[in-house]
Parts: sequence; structure tokens; C-alpha cells
Amino acid sequence: MAKNKFTLNVKAMGADTPLMSTVGEFSGLAPADVRAITEAPAKPFRYEEADYEATNAIQCDETRPLPLTALRPAPPEWNFFEPIALEGMAMMLSNIHTYGLTHPITVWEREDKSYMILSGHNRAACFEKLNDAYPGEGYEEIPAHIYRATSLDDHEAQKIIILSNLVQRAKEVTPKFILAMVRLAALLKDEKSYNDGKGSILSQLARLTQKSASSIKLYLHIARNLRPELLARVPRELGLNEASALADLPEDVQRRVAETEGLFPLRLKAAQLKQLKALAGQDDYEAVLAALRAPVADAPRYSFRVKDPAERALVREAFLKALEGLAISEKTRAGIVKALR
Repeated sequence: MAKNKFTLNVKAMGADTPLMSTVGEFSGLAPADVRAITEAPAKPFRYEEADYEATNAIQCDETRPLPLTALRPAPPEWNFFEPIALEGMAMMLSNIHTYGLTHPITVWEREDKSYMILSGHNRAACFEKLNDAYPGEGYEEIPAHIYRATSLDDHEAQKIIILSNLVQRAKEVTPKFILAMVRLAALLKDEKSYNDGKGSILSQLARLTQKSASSIKLYLHIARNLRPELLARVPRELGLNEASALADLPEDVQRRVAETEGLFPLRLKAAQLKQLKALAGQDDYEAVLAALRAPVADAPRYSFRVKDPAERALVREAFLKALEGLAISEKTRAGIVKALR
């Protein structure tokens, strides 16, 4: 499990004063830390409807509580996403303790009678911590949507895992989000499982992930054509539009761009993006570098505010009189008059 290191501020979670400050990963929280978190006033935590969206096409077999000891995580190669940040986990922990679990986790029964978590790894981790801090208070079991072993195959199980994560993390377009989108597209292309007349792969992805078709085309283009060392910089050091334009360049040019010092973070203005897109497919690193570094002057903008009402009236009158002799369209004249009100 990746470590989430930062200072945990309970006040940010709804408490009037900070009750604790710790650095470390969620799994390292002691029962005393958990009790301190749950004793603070809890903010309502917005659970996404991800489980329901992900399992809409494949209904689960039953819903009932399962012992925590029967659960096991999904394979790392199936689960693209790391646990959410420690502060978010603490907020979820506090919310579950105060309001209960709003959405059951989703699991898949295995041959050894254990249950693989398809959606809800974070919720299960919160139940484990709450059970340690409050033994005998009902946290030894967690409500779960259950698929029997024969109800899913590996492709369908992966689809549920990826889709639930994509919906939950729809606002954070990270490299793992983009790669997960590509994997989901590949799963949807599996004729055995998904040739069901639900439309094109693009339309299915748009419906399932609640993203526009144009956004999905952008993600797939970036994932399939951008070198990994550049993809790793998305979105913090490389915007999506910049990544898409670089993805059109030959692989060797991309490599040289990635190795160029002082170029990142890269945010291009519209004129620079236009220059870069014009170089698509061209093996000309120097021209690409010139486009990336070209100074683009902003259009001059002037603004001022006349505070005195009398002076403001005089200025408006002068502008209106000046407009009378200008050969401009009525639309432009009306816009200026409106701005002078």
C-alpha cells in the first residue's frame, strides 16, 4: 500500500478544533487515533453512486453482511488506483461511525469461499479500523453486494473494479485514470462478454463513465500515443491539450521533449498549441522546441474604474458622443453602450 504522508487536520473534517495531528499512512492509525477522529463532529461524506452504476448491467446475487475476515483485495494488476489520501480516509471513517455505511461494498465469491473486493477497499479498511477501536460494536461485519463465483468471469469482475473507480475519481484525470479508461475500452471490446447491442465502444464508455465522447477520445489518444515518461506528468506538469498535441509527434521527438530540462510544467497558449499541432507527424525536434518556447504576447487589456458618480456620468457622456461619429456596426455600438451603463 502506498504511503499517504501529510499532517492530518481534524478541523478540516468538521471539528471545531484540531484534535490530532499525525503523519503516516492510514493502516498505521492506532485505535486511540481512530477514536479521536470519530469523536470529532462529522461532515456528511458524499458517497458516489459508483457501485450502482458499475453493477447496473450485471445484477448482484444477494446483499448481506460479511465478516471482515472473509474479505480479500482485488489483484493489484486489476486495481489501477491507490487508496485515497489519509485525510479523505479519516473523513470517511468519521462519517461511517456517525451515519453508518450508506453503500455496501461489492464482492465476488471465490472457490475457497473468500470474497474478492471489487468496489469498496477503502470502506472495508475503515470498518477494520473501527472494529479495532470499537470491538463488539458491530464493525466485525460489513454490508456487501455479493456475486457468486459463477456469476462473473474475470473480464466482468475487472469491468466492475475499473468502472467503480473511474466514476468515483471522475474529477481527477491522472495517468492511472487514463490507463484505466483504455483497459475498460479493451474489456468492452470483448465480443464474448460485451457484444450486446449497446452501441459503439465510445458511446458505452461515455454512458458508463459520465464523460463526454470528445473527452474519452482525448484520453484514448493520449494513452495510446504519448510516451510513458510524458504521460506520467499529466495533469500536474502537462495539461491534457498539451499532452494531446505532443502525442501526435513521432516517438523520438517525444523522447527528446521529455528529456529537455526546464520545459516543465508545460502550459501553452492557444497560439503555441496551434503551432505545435501544425508539426504533427514531423520529425523536427528543433521546430517543436521553438513552438514550445515561443513567447506569445497577450492581447493588451485596459481597465479602470471611475469612483465618483459625477465624473462617471461625464465620462459616459463623452464616450457616447464619440460613438456618434464612428463607423461601427450597431451590434458593436450596442455592446459598448451596455458596457458604459
